[in-house]
Formats: sequence, structure tokens, C-alpha cells
Amino acid sequence: MRSSSSSPSCFHALLLICFLSFKQSTATNRYSQPYPSGLVIQSNPTSTPLSTLADSERVSLNQHDYISSYPDGHRLVPIVLGVMSKCPDAQICEDVFDKVLAEVSDKVDVLVAYMGEIDSLSRYGVRCRHGDTECRGNIHQLCYRNRFTHLHDWWGFIQCENYAGLSRIGEEALARSCAKLNLHDWDKDVKDCANGSHGQQLLQSSVQQVKHLGIEKSCSIFINHQLICVHDGGWKDCKSGHQVADFVKYIEYEYDAINKQS
Repeated sequence: MRSSSSSPSCFHALLLICFLSFKQSTATNRYSQPYPSGLVIQSNPTSTPLSTLADSERVSLNQHDYISSYPDGHRLVPIVLGVMSKCPDAQICEDVFDKVLAEVSDKVDVLVAYMGEIDSLSRYGVRCRHGDTECRGNIHQLCYRNRFTHLHDWWGFIQCENYAGLSRIGEEALARSCAKLNLHDWDKDVKDCANGSHGQQLLQSSVQQVKHLGIEKSCSIFINHQLICVHDGGWKDCKSGHQVADFVKYIEYEYDAINKQS
């Protein structure tokens, strides 16, 4: 009897060890901590050939939003993720790019741009598809990035909110907790922006940028001014692939191209 009762305990212990080992191994392949989501990304295991567009097909983007280069002179590859903060497609994109950034964070300048419609009669001057709580969540993330500009800081904040669940994005309690987990003080450093006119201005500017880029789907992925992939209920129009390795390869190709000595 004793041996049969101990068997489930041993089995549970084995499961726990496997889970912890898996968590530790996957964490090393991510840019942010903690592990940002429990989504399982379905993808084709075969990497597709690299495909690029001609320079004439690249979308123009105002570069003042980008660092564009490091002090040593090497230029960064601009990346734009066009999203809605409470959209499951956006969460999938951001989950994938958390793994991408683990490989190429020193070669890119990332911008998350938020979709919406400018509307002076709306609470935040913008109508968001998932309601005012999404607009508020967008503002929280924009204000946090505006205050803490280092990629690891603000990206970790977004991943923290995604990890808590899309339904909670826009809650100030969640924003405060995620700021604390990233070693910052929401009330001291971000709250005034989020609750004031500055946050609304940041949101309206972001929405206008989305319009300028012609973004219609969340999530739309631009790398070096090219729309290279969309996730809209599934991966679409991803000529160069949609796996982590595909995005990494594409970024490294563009990085080498823009830093090639003339």
C-alpha cells in the first residue's frame, strides 16, 4: 500500500522537475522576464527563403522616433509593430518578438504603434476597437516608454501586462504592479503622464503614425520600412517566414545592408 501511495507523489515531483527545466530552458531564449505568455505559437518548422523588396517599395517613416545609430556609428534596423494592446494577434506577435529580441536586441530600434481612430468626442481623443480600456492601456504603455526609453525597460513592461491577460490591460493596478516588477515606481514616474493630457497626445500621435504607415491589421510587422508580415487570425503575407529564426535572419540581413561600408 505504501509503495502505491508514493507513486503519484513521485510522478508529480517528476512533472514539476520537467516543468522547471522547461521553464529555465525557454527563459534563456527570451528577452524579457518573467516568461511573457503561455501561448503556443503554431508555425511551419521549415524556414523559408529570404525575400526583400526594392528600395522604391519601402515605406517612409519619420526617423526622429528612432535612435537610428549607436555612438560607435553602427546603425540600427527600425522595427514597427502595429498593434491594438488588447488584441490576441498583437499578443502573439509580441510573444514571438520577445524571442527575436533575445538574439538581435543590439541591432534594432523597436517602436510599438497603436491603432485607433482620431475622435475629438471620445474620452481620450481616440476611439479604440476594444473600447476605452484599450485606449487607456495604450496610453499606459506609451507613457511608460516615454519615461523609460531603454528597450529592456519598456518591452518588459508590455510583456508583463500581456502575461497578466489581455482583459486586464488598461487597469492602473496592473500597470503599477508591472512597473514595480520592472523596478520602477508608477505613481512617481508615470502616473501623471498616463492620467493627463501628455498621455492623450502620445496616443493621438501614435494613431496618426499608424495611419501614415497604412496599417490596417493588428498585428502588422515592419522591418526597415517594409511590411513583411501580418498576424490576423493567423500568419499572412509573410514571404520571408514567420518563425523566430526567419525574423532574426531578416533583421541580420538588413543590419548588414545598412551598415555596409560604401
